[in-house]
Amino acid sequence: MSCMPRSAFLRRTLLLSALLVTGIASAQTPQEELLMNLFKGVVTGRAAEASPQEELLREVVAGTDCKRTRNTGTVCEYRVGQNLRFSIKDTGGNNEVVIFSHSDWDDDYYAVMHAGCIVIVPGAANQKNFANQDGIFVSPRNGRASRSLRECQNGTASGVTQYSR
Repeated sequence: MSCMPRSAFLRRTLLLSALLVTGIASAQTPQEELLMNLFKGVVTGRAAEASPQEELLREVVAGTDCKRTRNTGTVCEYRVGQNLRFSIKDTGGNNEVVIFSHSDWDDDYYAVMHAGCIVIVPGAANQKNFANQDGIFVSPRNGRASRSLRECQNGTASGVTQYSR
């Protein structure tokens, strides 16, 4: 993998940000949406506020750690909020196993299995105003987080899987 010079990277980032902000391009990933909001903040002097669902999506992506192993395929561990912990063994393989280490509806977030996806929803201790559809869906098939059950089931999730070295 070749490295892009810093100046080329900055030019590309600024161009992408300008395209996103002007509406010529649309954000396809949480990273592009974050970039767009940051660029808006630089241009306007204030950042656009993200919805509770977008904030949760970012938190899920940031709390994802996947490792490739010889014996068990890819193992993804998720840490969300103060206490939610779960993992997926053999992500992308033939025998995915979901392990809920800690999920309690009295905490800030908890997770359940629904229609083949892991759904992360706000718990009783969460102070944010979530709508009913504002959960985040994680696919055991590919380990990616998405905004909707349909994206999760179709494997078209936009979240990024974080790999450890």
